[in-house]
Amino acid sequence: EPSFWDLGWLAAAAIALDAHGQERKGRYRAGVLSVHLSVDTGLGREGCMLEEALELVHAIHSLALAGISITMRGLATHFCCARDGEMTRRQFGSMLALQREVARRYGK
Repeated sequence: EPSFWDLGWLAAAAIALDAHGQERKGRYRAGVLSVHLSVDTGLGREGCMLEEALELVHAIHSLALAGISITMRGLATHFCCARDGEMTRRQFGSMLALQREVARRYGK
């Protein structure tokens, strides 16, 4: 399952999935693309900023409601400082708070 952190990638995937769905309509049901939202909690290499995460979750949810075959399977991050217990706890706490808010808003 791919991970993403960018609205541009999500828009391109939605266009491709919609085109594929239109092409296959009536012949067989196309599969659903499952993705993980990658969130940067401190490593600085990949992932959306924590402040942008809910906007991207909402975008996936909206696409699915519009009939695009996409679903968010989960959230992902990389802990930047495994030996720094305090930093790891902060990162974990941020991801847990995000997961709880996603569950509250979207039931996932």
